[in-house]
Amino acid sequence: MTRIVIALLTLAGLFSCTMKDPGHTNKRDAFSAYHLLDSTQAAQVIVQDTMDFFFEKITPIDMGIQLHTSIKGKSRDELLAAYKKGLQEEVADFTKEEKAFLMAIMVDALRMCSGINKKIIPNQINLIKVKGDQYGDGVFYTREKSIIIPANELRDRNADKLRSVIIHELSHIMTRFHPQLKEQLYATIGFHPMPLRQPWATQDSLTNRFLTNPDGVGYDYSITLHTRSGEEVEAVPVIRSNYPDYDPKIPNFFNYVGFQLFPVIVRDNQLTFGVRPNGNALYAISDYTDFFTQVKDNTDYIIHPDEIIADNFMILLLAHNKKEGFSLQQYSPEGQVLLQQISKIIGEYLPK
Repeated sequence: MTRIVIALLTLAGLFSCTMKDPGHTNKRDAFSAYHLLDSTQAAQVIVQDTMDFFFEKITPIDMGIQLHTSIKGKSRDELLAAYKKGLQEEVADFTKEEKAFLMAIMVDALRMCSGINKKIIPNQINLIKVKGDQYGDGVFYTREKSIIIPANELRDRNADKLRSVIIHELSHIMTRFHPQLKEQLYATIGFHPMPLRQPWATQDSLTNRFLTNPDGVGYDYSITLHTRSGEEVEAVPVIRSNYPDYDPKIPNFFNYVGFQLFPVIVRDNQLTFGVRPNGNALYAISDYTDFFTQVKDNTDYIIHPDEIIADNFMILLLAHNKKEGFSLQQYSPEGQVLLQQISKIIGEYLPK
């Protein structure tokens, strides 16, 4: 889930490209196929997720915030039906000018991805335009192999910014479709598959306020950290609502988002989130001595390992292609080593 702000660079049938369109599917360049969905097609695709099971995992509070409604007295099934309907109602058709603009961006972005490894991006990427009613303006995200694009970013016509974000979103699709590659990339920043195999205990008062990043669903990966007192813990990144319910005086989705690293504790042969009485994580990020030494300092978008990798992937491609404002030399020595590791892993990756 990527929001564009000033300080953070942080698609009757499928739209058929003509033979002059560089995004047209062909045998020589099948990796670069993409489709701009019309609103009818997009309304079907945007509510489907059989890979990450986003709709099975999203919490009522998350849906309530996006729907701008209180969750009191509403069942999860009721909210989910309204949520999916809202998603379908906010998709829109691309204008002729937007199609031309996006074609150029996609060709350039996919060319750069191909330059590092032609097999990492799946065929037929979908592009979907949304009005921004639920997450708000400037919020991009992915679902299966679709990239959801907010309408305001198409009005602005900032090619450099949009190219950067498209590459970031393509990284999410890359890791989703290549789990072995994802595991190797996550390891470069200290994240590994959760080593603890016990079932999760019920902590409704805590987890009812968890928010779900559509680009990083679930808590399957953890990072081994050390506290200032010397304790070693497994921790998972969590985005959690700052409020227990939607407040009409606080309409902006991102005003609800709080990020914390929750330690995972085994208690009575069950996994629990280490939490303080006020609901916050047992340790603040500043209580850990080695989080930032593991994730490095190339990006401050650290809410999930997939976001960290996606920003590094974006930096790597833009720097290698000598795009203005991006040079490997502008990053710390440790950050440059991380970019080199990511480049080597992706470049050598052979999908099974």
